[in-house]
Amino acid sequence: MLAKRYNTLMYFGQGCFLAYYVIAFRQAGLSLALIAVANSLFDVMSVICELPTSVLFDKWSGKKIMVLGAAARLVGFVCFLIDSSNFWMVVAGELLTGFGSSTETGAASALYVAEQEERERKTGSSSRTETKLAELGEAIGLSVIAGGAVGAVLYAVTPSLIWVGAGAAYMLAIVTLLRMSDMTVSRGDGSVTLRTLFDDMWRSVTAGIRVPECWMVVALDVGAMSIAMLWPLLLGSDYDTMWLQLIGLIAMNGGTALAGRLGRRFASTPTRLTGYLLADATCIAITAWTGNDALLIVAFFVSVCAHGMAMNAFCGKVYARVNPDERASVMSVVSLLATLCIAILQPLVGLLGQSHLQLAAMCTIPVFFVPMAYILINGKSRS
Repeated sequence: MLAKRYNTLMYFGQGCFLAYYVIAFRQAGLSLALIAVANSLFDVMSVICELPTSVLFDKWSGKKIMVLGAAARLVGFVCFLIDSSNFWMVVAGELLTGFGSSTETGAASALYVAEQEERERKTGSSSRTETKLAELGEAIGLSVIAGGAVGAVLYAVTPSLIWVGAGAAYMLAIVTLLRMSDMTVSRGDGSVTLRTLFDDMWRSVTAGIRVPECWMVVALDVGAMSIAMLWPLLLGSDYDTMWLQLIGLIAMNGGTALAGRLGRRFASTPTRLTGYLLADATCIAITAWTGNDALLIVAFFVSVCAHGMAMNAFCGKVYARVNPDERASVMSVVSLLATLCIAILQPLVGLLGQSHLQLAAMCTIPVFFVPMAYILINGKSRS
């Protein structure tokens, strides 16, 4: 189960800083607008590198690509550790970690699904792709919670130590990758040229955009972007609220883990999917506007759980509709489209958040109407 261990270590490392990096950068002296710009550069780098790295994962060497990405993440953490008060040092770190992220997005889940399918072939068992993704989602949620707890302790000592914790986890992830056999699903004749790379990229783009559920996954990502970016600030932006950030992180990833567990028990239906989306949107609004920390955390937990169940359902449909040797690439097309939208919107959300934090935290909710409309139209066409 090396693929699961890799995912666990990777998300543990991300948990070390996810709830704290915005307030850490603000305490270092960066404004929310500059942080949003730096985050957008992370997204831009992810967009640029997302598809080429995923095609190389599928067609050349998954192991080499993922090791390179994890190493880039590690160097980015070092940049943050050196000087988080220097905007250009933060930009360098965001660009490096953005490249690292591009090697993880579609590949990490595709790697786990491929490993599970191979195990099922050997044992003669079978399960829905949605169930496999739910199992992974549960493990990811628990890993981020554990990383968040460690990150809280490190932050309490000194904020910069969160990058040490993240770096240590990624070093262990690299060791795990080096122990694995190559994860390339389809090698063809073993040669990768610039022409074949562009041909495979174009094939992946066309394969992805033809699957309607891909666009629904994009809409889910964009719809939750504002609350995902600003929830730590809703709980406070100073050292005294750091433990509230940890509770928020536990709520977020506890919701992800619960979504994974519930997704394994309940198959998705149009009615349930619509309910998940309505619950997600409503709870995001409550999270943004309530002034009560306890209610905020409960609403955030329910929002993440509902969002995770909807996301698992749509991602499962995407995996089921594409060829196994194109899964990483197609999911990276999805991530590329979502990241491109987020890169455009994120600075605007950051600027709005400077003066109207609550409004900014819920401003992307209307995007949820896209999957709601798709469910309604698709349900009618089948009836």
